[in-house]
Amino acid sequence: MNSQLNGVHFHFVPTVLVLLYFFISRTTIAVVEVQSSLLAFKDNITYAANNFLAKNWSVETPICNWFGLTCDSSHLRVTFLNRSHMGLVGTISPHLGNLSFLRELDLSNNPSHGSPPRELTRLRRIKLIRLSFNHISGEIQSWFVPLPKLELLEVRYNNFAGKITLHFQHNFVAKA
Repeated sequence: MNSQLNGVHFHFVPTVLVLLYFFISRTTIAVVEVQSSLLAFKDNITYAANNFLAKNWSVETPICNWFGLTCDSSHLRVTFLNRSHMGLVGTISPHLGNLSFLRELDLSNNPSHGSPPRELTRLRRIKLIRLSFNHISGEIQSWFVPLPKLELLEVRYNNFAGKITLHFQHNFVAKA
Protein backbone atom coordinates (compact mmCIF):
# COMPACT_ATOMS: atom_id res chain seq x y z
CA MET A 1 0.00 0.00 0.00
CA ASN A 2 2.82 2.41 0.86
CA SER A 3 4.46 1.87 -2.54
CA GLN A 4 1.16 2.76 -4.24
CA LEU A 5 0.92 6.01 -2.27
CA ASN A 6 4.49 6.89 -3.16
CA GLY A 7 3.63 6.41 -6.84
CA VAL A 8 0.59 8.65 -6.52
CA HIS A 9 2.63 11.23 -4.64
CA PHE A 10 5.34 11.06 -7.30
CA HIS A 11 2.84 11.85 -10.09
CA PHE A 12 0.96 14.46 -8.07
CA VAL A 13 3.93 16.77 -7.43
CA PRO A 14 4.94 17.27 -11.11
CA THR A 15 1.31 17.88 -12.05
CA VAL A 16 0.98 20.57 -9.37
CA LEU A 17 4.26 22.14 -10.48
CA VAL A 18 3.14 22.23 -14.12
CA LEU A 19 -0.20 23.80 -13.18
CA LEU A 20 1.53 26.33 -10.94
CA TYR A 21 3.98 27.22 -13.71
CA PHE A 22 1.12 27.58 -16.20
CA PHE A 23 -0.83 29.86 -13.85
CA ILE A 24 2.20 32.04 -13.05
CA SER A 25 3.15 32.28 -16.73
CA ARG A 26 -0.37 33.31 -17.77
CA THR A 27 -0.57 35.87 -14.97
CA THR A 28 2.85 37.30 -15.84
CA ILE A 29 1.96 37.56 -19.53
CA ALA A 30 -1.33 39.30 -18.67
CA VAL A 31 0.39 41.80 -16.34
CA VAL A 32 3.04 42.58 -18.97
CA GLU A 33 0.34 43.12 -21.61
CA VAL A 34 -1.60 45.46 -19.32
CA GLN A 35 1.58 47.31 -18.37
CA SER A 36 2.50 47.74 -22.05
CA SER A 37 -0.99 49.04 -22.84
CA LEU A 38 -0.84 51.57 -20.01
CA LEU A 39 2.64 52.72 -21.01
CA ALA A 40 1.35 53.19 -24.58
CA PHE A 41 -1.50 55.30 -23.12
CA LYS A 42 1.14 57.33 -21.28
CA ASP A 43 3.11 57.76 -24.54
CA ASN A 44 0.04 59.35 -26.17
CA ILE A 45 0.08 62.06 -23.50
CA THR A 46 2.10 65.01 -24.78
CA TYR A 47 1.83 67.01 -21.55
CA ALA A 48 1.00 66.07 -17.96
CA ALA A 49 0.91 68.63 -15.17
CA ASN A 50 3.77 68.11 -12.69
CA ASN A 51 5.04 65.28 -14.89
CA PHE A 52 3.44 62.82 -12.45
CA LEU A 53 3.14 60.04 -15.03
CA ALA A 54 6.91 59.90 -15.49
CA LYS A 55 7.43 59.65 -11.74
CA ASN A 56 4.86 56.96 -11.00
CA TRP A 57 3.94 55.10 -14.19
CA SER A 58 7.11 53.14 -14.88
CA VAL A 59 8.24 49.54 -15.21
CA GLU A 60 9.93 49.81 -11.80
CA THR A 61 6.57 50.23 -10.06
CA PRO A 62 3.95 47.45 -10.00
CA ILE A 63 0.96 48.59 -12.07
CA CYS A 64 -1.50 48.18 -9.22
CA ASN A 65 0.50 50.86 -7.36
CA TRP A 66 0.27 53.35 -10.22
CA PHE A 67 -1.58 56.53 -9.36
CA GLY A 68 -5.13 56.56 -10.74
CA LEU A 69 -5.47 52.81 -11.19
CA THR A 70 -7.52 50.34 -9.20
CA CYS A 71 -6.93 46.61 -9.58
CA ASP A 72 -9.04 43.69 -8.46
CA SER A 73 -7.33 41.84 -5.65
CA SER A 74 -7.67 38.32 -7.01
CA HIS A 75 -6.29 38.66 -10.55
CA LEU A 76 -4.34 41.93 -10.32
CA ARG A 77 -6.24 43.25 -13.35
CA VAL A 78 -6.95 46.95 -13.83
CA THR A 79 -10.66 47.60 -13.23
CA PHE A 80 -10.70 51.39 -12.86
CA LEU A 81 -8.63 54.02 -14.68
CA ASN A 82 -9.12 57.54 -13.36
CA ARG A 83 -7.09 60.25 -15.09
CA SER A 84 -9.64 63.02 -14.53
CA HIS A 85 -8.63 66.62 -13.72
CA MET A 86 -4.96 65.90 -14.46
CA GLY A 87 -4.32 68.42 -17.21
CA LEU A 88 -3.41 65.65 -19.64
CA VAL A 89 -2.89 66.82 -23.19
CA GLY A 90 -2.90 64.20 -25.92
CA THR A 91 -5.09 61.60 -27.56
CA ILE A 92 -6.81 58.54 -26.17
CA SER A 93 -4.61 55.56 -26.87
CA PRO A 94 -6.11 52.62 -28.77
CA HIS A 95 -4.15 50.39 -26.39
CA LEU A 96 -6.72 51.08 -23.66
CA GLY A 97 -8.85 48.55 -25.54
CA ASN A 98 -6.49 45.85 -24.21
CA LEU A 99 -7.60 46.44 -20.61
CA SER A 100 -10.17 43.67 -20.80
CA PHE A 101 -11.16 43.84 -17.12
CA LEU A 102 -11.71 47.62 -17.13
CA ARG A 103 -15.09 48.57 -15.67
CA GLU A 104 -14.67 52.34 -15.31
CA LEU A 105 -12.76 54.83 -17.46
CA ASP A 106 -12.64 58.45 -16.36
CA LEU A 107 -10.64 60.82 -18.56
CA SER A 108 -12.87 63.85 -17.91
CA ASN A 109 -11.71 67.43 -17.49
CA ASN A 110 -8.50 67.20 -19.52
CA PRO A 111 -7.66 69.01 -22.74
CA SER A 112 -7.49 65.69 -24.62
CA HIS A 113 -8.27 65.79 -28.32
CA GLY A 114 -8.83 63.52 -31.30
CA SER A 115 -11.41 60.78 -31.70
CA PRO A 116 -12.05 57.90 -29.32
CA PRO A 117 -10.29 54.89 -30.83
CA ARG A 118 -12.45 52.04 -32.11
CA GLU A 119 -10.41 49.66 -29.92
CA LEU A 120 -12.43 50.88 -26.92
CA THR A 121 -15.23 48.65 -28.23
CA ARG A 122 -13.19 45.67 -26.93
CA LEU A 123 -13.93 46.78 -23.34
CA ARG A 124 -16.76 44.27 -22.88
CA ARG A 125 -16.90 44.74 -19.08
CA ILE A 126 -16.96 48.56 -19.12
CA LYS A 127 -19.86 50.08 -17.18
CA LEU A 128 -18.88 53.74 -17.01
CA ILE A 129 -17.08 56.05 -19.45
CA ARG A 130 -16.48 59.70 -18.57
CA LEU A 131 -14.94 61.86 -21.29
CA SER A 132 -16.65 65.19 -20.49
CA PHE A 133 -14.87 68.56 -20.69
CA ASN A 134 -12.25 67.64 -23.29
CA HIS A 135 -11.74 68.50 -26.96
CA ILE A 136 -12.67 65.05 -28.27
CA SER A 137 -14.40 64.80 -31.63
CA GLY A 138 -15.77 62.22 -34.02
CA GLU A 139 -18.94 60.29 -34.63
CA ILE A 140 -20.24 59.29 -31.23
CA GLN A 141 -22.70 56.55 -32.16
CA SER A 142 -20.21 54.46 -34.11
CA TRP A 143 -17.86 53.54 -31.27
CA PHE A 144 -19.90 52.86 -28.17
CA VAL A 145 -22.82 50.79 -29.46
CA PRO A 146 -21.19 47.34 -29.00
CA LEU A 147 -20.48 47.85 -25.27
CA PRO A 148 -23.01 45.48 -23.68
CA LYS A 149 -22.53 46.47 -20.01
CA LEU A 150 -22.25 50.23 -20.50
CA GLU A 151 -24.51 52.02 -18.00
CA LEU A 152 -23.19 55.58 -18.06
CA LEU A 153 -21.59 57.54 -20.89
CA GLU A 154 -20.62 61.13 -20.15
CA VAL A 155 -19.39 63.06 -23.17
CA ARG A 156 -20.58 66.61 -22.43
CA TYR A 157 -18.59 69.61 -23.61
CA ASN A 158 -16.70 67.98 -26.45
CA ASN A 159 -16.95 68.25 -30.22
CA PHE A 160 -18.81 65.04 -31.03
CA ALA A 161 -21.10 64.69 -34.02
CA GLY A 162 -24.08 62.39 -34.40
CA LYS A 163 -26.98 61.40 -32.23
CA ILE A 164 -27.18 59.04 -29.31
CA THR A 165 -30.06 56.62 -29.75
CA LEU A 166 -31.29 55.15 -26.53
CA HIS A 167 -31.99 51.55 -27.50
CA PHE A 168 -29.82 50.19 -24.74
CA GLN A 169 -30.68 48.37 -21.57
CA HIS A 170 -33.02 50.15 -19.18
CA ASN A 171 -30.24 51.36 -16.85
CA PHE A 172 -28.17 53.17 -19.53
CA VAL A 173 -27.71 56.93 -19.06
CA ALA A 174 -26.12 59.18 -21.66
CA LYS A 175 -25.01 62.66 -20.65
CA ALA A 176 -24.14 64.49 -23.82
